[in-house]
Amino acid sequence: MPCGHHCLFQNVGTVLREYFNQKFDEVYELKEREMLLVTERNARLRYILSEMNNTQTEITDPEWGQEEQPERIINVEDNEVLNK
Repeated sequence: MPCGHHCLFQNVGTVLREYFNQKFDEVYELKEREMLLVTERNARLRYILSEMNNTQTEITDPEWGQEEQPERIINVEDNEVLNK
């Protein structure tokens, strides 16, 4: 059976999925770095506030939302996806 359009579309789907996953991972890592930076700055602010005896100001660190971490929602293996 000749491959034809079926193989072409399958290949395009694979390329798009890999591109999306690469970009997603880049943005995910960027957000991790930025959240760490904010957490470190918040720690410094807490120290400064404690030196000023300021107990009224509350500083909260950033947290991941469940929807931002897909591995917490569901994990799908390649063999579970039907190729048509």
